[in-house]
Amino acid sequence: MQGKGRFSQIHNGRFFFAIVELKVDEGPTEIVIDSHCELVLYKDISAYGNRNNPEKLTSLDQNTWKESALAGVRYGLITSGCSQSKIIITRIIGLQVSTNAAVVGASAIFAIWQTCGFKPSSQLIRHVERVVFLSLDRPHDIPHFD
Repeated sequence: MQGKGRFSQIHNGRFFFAIVELKVDEGPTEIVIDSHCELVLYKDISAYGNRNNPEKLTSLDQNTWKESALAGVRYGLITSGCSQSKIIITRIIGLQVSTNAAVVGASAIFAIWQTCGFKPSSQLIRHVERVVFLSLDRPHDIPHFD
């Protein structure tokens, strides 16, 4: 089963954006980054829309995005109750000025919820959004949603 989570919001004049794509397979609970996971950074939304000229991610950003996606998947599994699955993160997409660790984590949470058919409460969604909106000063910190 394939899943895709997208966080795309404007808050206090700042645009937050990321997409996480994953696969869910039957089996014991395991969360992994696909060995061919595509990490894509675009300069802005128009470049994303055209799928042209992706930017280079620093090794710090690559590691931060991967760890943040893993953190988001873990939180998504805990909150959804969808546990007996192997989760493989296959793609992470972001924009140069709109994507940080917390946005990637939130997108991974939304991917799990969507894939598992989980309908979160508005309070749970607001909690995830709050973590993202408070992350401006800590772009490389792995998010803690719990």
